[in-house]
Amino acid sequence: MCPVQSRIVNIAESYALSRAGDPVYVSDLRAVARVSERTLQYAVKEVMGLTPVTYLIRVRLLRRAAVGHSPTKARLAVAGKAKSPRRVAAGPAMPGSPARASAAPAG
Repeated sequence: MCPVQSRIVNIAESYALSRAGDPVYVSDLRAVARVSERTLQYAVKEVMGLTPVTYLIRVRLLRRAAVGHSPTKARLAVAGKAKSPRRVAAGPAMPGSPARASAAPAG
């Protein structure tokens, strides 16, 4: 893993997690990291094993799960108190994803 890619992802990730109530888009991450969309894509894929879109979807889903908590608690839920945000975002497959659907018994 390249240190430049890690820096890009750290910048994008910090931005995404700091916007607790605001919608965040790939174009926002690209702009704040000051890289092209393709460079962001490669960096996130290399560091997290996800596409930027998948990462943002997981962040949004985790935020929805944290509804009713204070913004600080919601940020902790997204980041994972004992885990890094990357491990939370790259965690187990979400319900309905191909990994879970294929694991279901046939018939």
